[in-house]
Amino acid sequence: MINEEMQKTMQFILEQQAQFATNMQRFEERQVKAEERVSGVEERMTKIENVMLRLVNVQVESKDRLNGVEETMRKIAIVQAETTERLNILVNTVERYITERRNGS
Repeated sequence: MINEEMQKTMQFILEQQAQFATNMQRFEERQVKAEERVSGVEERMTKIENVMLRLVNVQVESKDRLNGVEETMRKIAIVQAETTERLNILVNTVERYITERRNGS
């Protein structure tokens, strides 16, 4: 009986070890797949990071260009105001000249 119990115990231990080995193999396979997924995610994150950096650079360049356009528009507005003032002076001068010629004729 002792021999039979020993045999059953050994059989149980062997079955448990076999089950453990099977479970470990599955775990290792899952671990490999998980590592592959993590590696893929890392690659995608690196690509996203690079895209974001490019977007930031483009945004900075766009802001700089817009600042340049705003400065140019400000200068144009000043010149336009000066031109309008000069044109008004010219119109007044011409009107005065025409009025004086009519009155003097």
